[in-house]
Amino acid sequence: MSSATPAGCFHDALNATALASSSRQLNQPDLMVQAIRLYGKAIKGLNEALQSPVTSRDDSVLVALFVLGLFEVIAARPSQSRSANSEASCHPHSEGGLAMLQYRSGVMVNGNIDRVILSFFSFVALSDCFMTYPGDFLMWSKLRMLTAPTADGPCFEPLLCRAVEFKIVAEEMMTRNGLAAGSTMFTLLESGMRIIEDLKTVAEHQLSQKAPGNRTGFNG
Repeated sequence: MSSATPAGCFHDALNATALASSSRQLNQPDLMVQAIRLYGKAIKGLNEALQSPVTSRDDSVLVALFVLGLFEVIAARPSQSRSANSEASCHPHSEGGLAMLQYRSGVMVNGNIDRVILSFFSFVALSDCFMTYPGDFLMWSKLRMLTAPTADGPCFEPLLCRAVEFKIVAEEMMTRNGLAAGSTMFTLLESGMRIIEDLKTVAEHQLSQKAPGNRTGFNG
């Protein structure tokens, strides 16, 4: 943490999430009531912390926002009416978290916590690309616009980013224009085939590294 004394919302967020988790695991609704009360207190404290130029830079405030997103996932009741959206399912505060990471970068605050949380949000954005409706890449788009010393855009290998960008282009083309012209479709297919071949090469390389003959950790 960047300060010896974490913001009050940090402790409230941790306690609320721990109580919510215990409530679900032990099937004790009374614990959830306490958790929700602490959650409200944490949200109020978080909003107050964000108003101060000093406390808004503290690592504990960023972590509090992250933990509160986990609380919402734990506390939420499964619903068939909820839209397929990994941001809602994995971390409801992803967009707010990205905004805070961008703010921290602007005031020259970047550390290991920023990198870890950015990596988590990158995986949320990646999941979002495959769980939302065709043509809906809002989370990925916001992540792509992020500029910070920790990373410019998603924390992934360039090949994986290429694959996602290809999916975005292909779906946008099909959504807006239906079947594309022959030359455009051919170019798109060529690009897709190159990505498939590159992914295959990487996968085969990874498998070869895990071959029995290469395992020297304990059976050297």
